[in-house]
Amino acid sequence: MRLISHTSLISVLALSGGLSAPLYAAGDLNYPLVDTMQDQCFDLAGEAITCPATGETIYGQDVQYTGTASDYTESEDGTVTDNVTG
Repeated sequence: MRLISHTSLISVLALSGGLSAPLYAAGDLNYPLVDTMQDQCFDLAGEAITCPATGETIYGQDVQYTGTASDYTESEDGTVTDNVTG
């Protein structure tokens, strides 16, 4: 099973007519977004593709944006702490 990122899902929904307006505007977020470490682009059928260039259809997939590197600490009680968001 392949997980789909929020950005990829938004792109697919927008292209399929599933979104009538953006979910949020740039700058609306006031907390750090941790990079998802996504490393491939996908077409609408879910097949891996070469990432599209700016302005091309399905440009703007998760892998095309970098964010704060993930940083986790595993404790001895079986929990994991996200050191970026707390």
